[in-house]
Amino acid sequence: MKLKYIAASMLAAGLVTFSGCVNDLDVFPLDPDVVTSNVAYDSAESYTMALNKIYSVWSLSGQDGDSSSDISELDPGNTVLLRCWFTLQTTPSDEAKNAWGDAWVSSMNTMTWTTAQVEPIEGAYQRAMYIVALVNDFMNNIGNAPAEIPQAQYAAEARFCRALAYYSLMDLFGRPPFITEENYSLSPSQLSRADLFNWIESELTTIYNDLPAKAEYGRAGQAAVDALLSRMYLNAEVYTGTPRYDDCIARCNNIFIAGYDLADNYAELFMADNGENPNANKEIIFPVMADGETTRSYGPGVFVLATRASSPEDGTASGIGSGWAGFRATGNLTRAFEFPSDDESTWTDDNILDKRGIFYGDGKAIDITTSYNTFDTQEERHVRRHGLPALPSGRNLPELCRGSGSRRTGRQHRDSRGLHQRAARTWLR
Repeated sequence: MKLKYIAASMLAAGLVTFSGCVNDLDVFPLDPDVVTSNVAYDSAESYTMALNKIYSVWSLSGQDGDSSSDISELDPGNTVLLRCWFTLQTTPSDEAKNAWGDAWVSSMNTMTWTTAQVEPIEGAYQRAMYIVALVNDFMNNIGNAPAEIPQAQYAAEARFCRALAYYSLMDLFGRPPFITEENYSLSPSQLSRADLFNWIESELTTIYNDLPAKAEYGRAGQAAVDALLSRMYLNAEVYTGTPRYDDCIARCNNIFIAGYDLADNYAELFMADNGENPNANKEIIFPVMADGETTRSYGPGVFVLATRASSPEDGTASGIGSGWAGFRATGNLTRAFEFPSDDESTWTDDNILDKRGIFYGDGKAIDITTSYNTFDTQEERHVRRHGLPALPSGRNLPELCRGSGSRRTGRQHRDSRGLHQRAARTWLR
């Protein structure tokens, strides 16, 4: 993993590791692209900016728009962290499959691994470890923040982000390298999966009281900790060998006590104005923020929206003009929902009884036959509550991506700006 920008304390730690007794080693880098701590943390605002950077890694590929990548060898399109997380959690399962011709797709669909590069795996691993590195650096500097910065809360938020990153690594990879600001090493050791689970749990319970009960939208509060712990406890038997279902229930109850509740209209959770809609955001605990004006990325809403639709007709239900024909729902997913009869030939997205099953099925089959002829999962829609599209009138997705063939990689269209859903996609809900 090659980082384009080296934070100061990481650089300083390296100098200490290789230091001798010659003062000539005590130098600052000459490269203007290398940011050192005397610049990165030079004002109260800089600490807020550094914290925002940590949060942003789930949504953004880099600091300079959707064609940039903080990690030079990772494609800015295929390897945005939320996109990788979605792909790794969904494609190997019986929920959906991917129809693209990329080299990694067959391996992901069938869980048949070779030595070939699998971009979603590399993106998930390297960007999660990048969050760990950013937080370790932040923790080495937060103690020097001026009085107007709430040091304890900022530190707790950063540590939550690191715990979330380690949770994703524990879930996906089992035993990642383990390193914090307290055990810096160029060759970090690994913890067992159970020991990493215990460390994450301890970290989250330690920071709990330094976080607000209900945080500002887009930031971590106590409910985010409860939600993450509930997810861990739900699968604790897999991670540690010991079931923790009662602890899972207790943490879920804490979330309701904090004032969160289920949305009255489930579909509104996935609409473009979910961040401004009080009916939707009362269920959203910790969103990954995305805004078409200030944060542009191929990772969050645009990926989930565009990878389903395969034609203008498919995209209309989602509020977009067309898409990239990537993910298709499997028959197993469709059959998990209740329809009026057992006759599958009568099933449509309109007569589904369980309204949590949001599909687009006009002219499409229940089971996958081709990438274009299967029920689309309409989990996220670029429309607002009153049916108004969130796209400019008359614009379709490829036009907004500046190139009719643009579908997924920053490598293909380095100057593309892309379409990005306003508000957020729910990560913990």
